[in-house]
Amino acid sequence: MIEKLIEAAAASPCIITERSVGLILRMLEAMNSVDSALVDRDGVFHWCTTSFAGSLGVGPGVDINLSMQGSPEWSKERIFAAREIIDSRSPRRFLEIFNGRFVETVGIPVDLDCGEKYALVVLLPKRSPTPVPVGPAIQTRVLSAGHWGSLAILTRRQLDVLRLITIGKSNPEIATHLGRTRRAIEWHVHELLRILEARDRIALHRLGSDAGFAEIDEDLWNQFLLAHRARRAAASDDDDEGSESGGGGLPPEPKPARSGSVTRASERGSSRE
Repeated sequence: MIEKLIEAAAASPCIITERSVGLILRMLEAMNSVDSALVDRDGVFHWCTTSFAGSLGVGPGVDINLSMQGSPEWSKERIFAAREIIDSRSPRRFLEIFNGRFVETVGIPVDLDCGEKYALVVLLPKRSPTPVPVGPAIQTRVLSAGHWGSLAILTRRQLDVLRLITIGKSNPEIATHLGRTRRAIEWHVHELLRILEARDRIALHRLGSDAGFAEIDEDLWNQFLLAHRARRAAASDDDDEGSESGGGGLPPEPKPARSGSVTRASERGSSRE
């Protein structure tokens, strides 16, 4: 169904009735197991799947204003993306971190029969079995300011270690890759287990796999981490390297030199039906 929507939108914006919006989002959720929403050019979601609203901490029947969600950088990037989809009148594809998962976001311009213009936004986890066609009509861009969800508490270094665990690296290999000592990496693994309440390294691997971290190449990962580090630094005046002591356990060690179901967002639409 997603492929057909993209193919249709590549030719011209989709025109749907206001009454059918909820049905379309429910079908996307049921057939493709994806979250989706209809957003206007001001970054306000008027329809969205319940799980999508829940991931932003918003209950059913409430407008979701992107300017009130996440960091200012995160909301600005996504409001700009919504406007790009609506104003260009053509589909767009974005790569981003949303709610702690690496996702592929597909935006499709939609015109309602009442004359209002929206972007239908569909979030596909990168590990999703549903392929998204990428051709000359689909431009792709990276949204680097991520929404890290429950992983937002992690430092840049801890996220680095989690990703490398996910792709199967051992502690010595991680130490070499990051230019840290083996003991420092053991400390970061210890902290990951504590913070994420994971029983063992296998559980950490599963968490990273579920988040799609193994699908992110090095250059793209660094783009996400730069934005994450800047946000944490602005919020806490911390350099986001993370202490290799703190919290008890292993003692600190000097670091060597680096080697390198759908809800309508408000009831105001009911009067139109």
